[in-house]
Amino acid sequence: MHSLIHSDKAKLTRKAFEWKANESISNVEIIKRQKKCELTIQRQYMTRIFRNPIYCGLLANRLLDGKIIKGNHKPIVSKELFSKVNNINTEKNGIRSKQRKNNPNLPMRGFVKCDACGKPITGYIEKKYNLAYYRDHTKGCCGYNRAEKLNEKFITFLATFQIDEKLIAPLKLQMKFTFDYFNESNKDVLEYLKYNLNTIKEKM
Repeated sequence: MHSLIHSDKAKLTRKAFEWKANESISNVEIIKRQKKCELTIQRQYMTRIFRNPIYCGLLANRLLDGKIIKGNHKPIVSKELFSKVNNINTEKNGIRSKQRKNNPNLPMRGFVKCDACGKPITGYIEKKYNLAYYRDHTKGCCGYNRAEKLNEKFITFLATFQIDEKLIAPLKLQMKFTFDYFNESNKDVLEYLKYNLNTIKEKM
């Protein structure tokens, strides 16, 4: 079983997880501490490290069809420590660990806010007639509305936005740059998979 990264960097990465889990400090403070140890990491990349399961011995990548499998590399942190850090991140961001599945008939749920009370609307499916409805969280505020009508209004609203043809090419380029930037952490996984593939080919 080989190491994913150099031992010195692995120790500081493990330390970053421990600081986050045990002291609940900000990523900025962690980066400052690591810089004193001659390791420089960007703030955005630090967030991706904390969320990447490869550091606890697991692999999750689109090349694996969404499956999470156990890797052959040596974990830098335990699964318990990884989970603890991500629970902290979840709580700080105000995100619930258990999320409701998206319903294609209710795309505005949680996205559109009520004009009267300012709270996000919710929705449900009326089982008897299989009809989708939106409603407000505040009792007696806006009542119930057919989801189909609000969805159509939103589609009409979106149709008013058009991109100048001369801006399409540079916009695509910027979108590609942004996608590559925020998926930089997947390079570790890809390099690891390529390494394993070459090892397997040599043994065949």
